[in-house]
Amino acid sequence: MERIEREGLSFLMATPERALADKLREDRGGPLRSLKEMSIYLFDNQRIDPEVFRSLDANLFSQLAACMNSRKVSVANRLLRCLQERSA
Repeated sequence: MERIEREGLSFLMATPERALADKLREDRGGPLRSLKEMSIYLFDNQRIDPEVFRSLDANLFSQLAACMNSRKVSVANRLLRCLQERSA
């Protein structure tokens, strides 16, 4: 979570990594066990820009996957690391 302050108001907002991890964990769709299934889900079904996804913090996403104990978040983490390695 990030603390945001605007016009004298402050509030907490989820980081992009946390928001995506929460979405994946709570989505009741079918299991997403492969990188291909996760790729289709994220980029086609959810219309997430691959470049934006690639720019996420892989270390933070990895921590979230471990804390949430979610297979979907773990698969998304593997996809993120794979895409980041290819672009490096």
